[in-house]
Amino acid sequence: MNKSEHIRQAFAELGKDAANKEIINLLKEKGVEVESQHISNVKKYVPKCKKRDIENLSTLERLKNLVEDVGSTEIVRAMLDLLDKQR
Repeated sequence: MNKSEHIRQAFAELGKDAANKEIINLLKEKGVEVESQHISNVKKYVPKCKKRDIENLSTLERLKNLVEDVGSTEIVRAMLDLLDKQR
């Protein structure tokens, strides 16, 4: 995951109105060093969302990471189909 993705994830966790210093501190705890200007640049493109939308964004980010981990969307779809059949 690149620094911009880490910043977007931090906004999803803390909310769109989080101060740059809050983002810096959160990411520092996770071992990611970012500068305030980088956060400001990314923040311009973070949509203003309701809390529920931010949670959906976080879920989407985790799903994207899962696709990267397993290698393809087809494999993830197959896994979801198996889960759906088990219900």
